[in-house]
Amino acid sequence: MTIIRTENFVACDFCNGGEDSYGGVLIGSTAVCGNCSENNKFTIKGIPNQDLESKDEISKYFDSGKTFQENVENYRLEQYGTKDAVTIIY
Repeated sequence: MTIIRTENFVACDFCNGGEDSYGGVLIGSTAVCGNCSENNKFTIKGIPNQDLESKDEISKYFDSGKTFQENVENYRLEQYGTKDAVTIIY
């Protein structure tokens, strides 16, 4: 087993960037930055799009007052007890 810690690395699963955007969503284990969330109509001006047909698939709407980086790190801390990104290879 190999454990890889990439510390505070955060990237949108749609665009591979977006860490400085605000808000975003989590769809299952897929983290989507604020820019891609807006472009894909998951949110409109940071507010959940209630007219979105697939809105039930969104697991979490991130705080639009915080950067995507902050939101993902806070989510990791809540879920896993660390802000670090950790990959385990068996």
